[in-house]
Amino acid sequence: MLNYYRLLGVEEGAGQEEIKRAYRRLAQKYHPDHNDGHPIAEQRFRLIAEAYHVLSDDDKRSAYNRYGEQALVQGGTRTGVVGGVERFVSSLGNLIEERMKRQPQRGHDCRIDINLTLKEACLGTTTDVEIARRVTCANCNGSRAMPGSSVESCHVCDGRGEIRRSSLIPLTDPCVFCDAVGRIAVKPCVECEGEGETTSPQPVSVDVPAMVESGRRLVLRSYGEPGLNGGRDGDLFIAIQVTEHALLTRDGRDLHCNVPIRLSEAVIGSTVQVPMLEGDPIRIKIPSGAHNGQILVLKGRGLNPPGSKTGDYYVHLELEIPTIDPEKAATALKRLEKVADYPRREQFDRDLESDNS
Repeated sequence: MLNYYRLLGVEEGAGQEEIKRAYRRLAQKYHPDHNDGHPIAEQRFRLIAEAYHVLSDDDKRSAYNRYGEQALVQGGTRTGVVGGVERFVSSLGNLIEERMKRQPQRGHDCRIDINLTLKEACLGTTTDVEIARRVTCANCNGSRAMPGSSVESCHVCDGRGEIRRSSLIPLTDPCVFCDAVGRIAVKPCVECEGEGETTSPQPVSVDVPAMVESGRRLVLRSYGEPGLNGGRDGDLFIAIQVTEHALLTRDGRDLHCNVPIRLSEAVIGSTVQVPMLEGDPIRIKIPSGAHNGQILVLKGRGLNPPGSKTGDYYVHLELEIPTIDPEKAATALKRLEKVADYPRREQFDRDLESDNS
């Protein structure tokens, strides 16, 4: 709660001329036009104007002297026991809140997302990220004032950063005129807008362990926002997103690869290359008579997580029907029919004939 007399720097018994002179002096000092429209100066100018608006009016000043700011908000009707009890409860709540604010406060946590390739997620990697952190302003070195300009003790709170109330219990409010720091920058720093801190990008190296999956969260302790009043810095939470591989998928320790094979490869067999997460592709043998959906298992060629059994590599064969001119296909297939055996189809035809007889 601001004391309007202290805000203007006058005694409670000051006359109107003294109040007017004090207002003009402070208004000229903090007028936005004289401070390049700085928001802090504008806020202080409004507070000064508010104080003068009340103290320059005899009726409002009389009500303020008797009931304080409560009289201006509620027309001076909050008197008696009920109003006193409510003010006491409100003051007690503010006291608890202010004491909490003065205690060490842990900084806020930060959160970022990082994208990894399948190889990085499976084998582990170190990746560099950039986070935005609040740091001391390099221009004013945290003083909140432009270099070369002066910093004054706040005349409203006498440099304490808080204003004591007149009440049955020792209550204080943070001084809104100096933002509870006890000092006022005559010319606030333009880089940090008088806050003493700026947001600055900071590079951070993140060690990603092997075998992480999408949705996994890593935590870097004390890489979040700085704490207040000696409190611990917040943490940085890193959410992992794994980008799909063009050819491989992962299931725990195992790797899977879908391999399209030609009709001729399925019939007579062949060798094909399959990709590996590490190193060059390897050649595997397609057996003759391979069929669509057949799975070849490469034992021990999957992932090798620390302290666990090595996984396997599963090759899923997909028979690709070729695109070919129908007439050419008919000629080729007729030649194939002469040398090909289709035991399953022949058995089906025999069973069908028997069923119809």
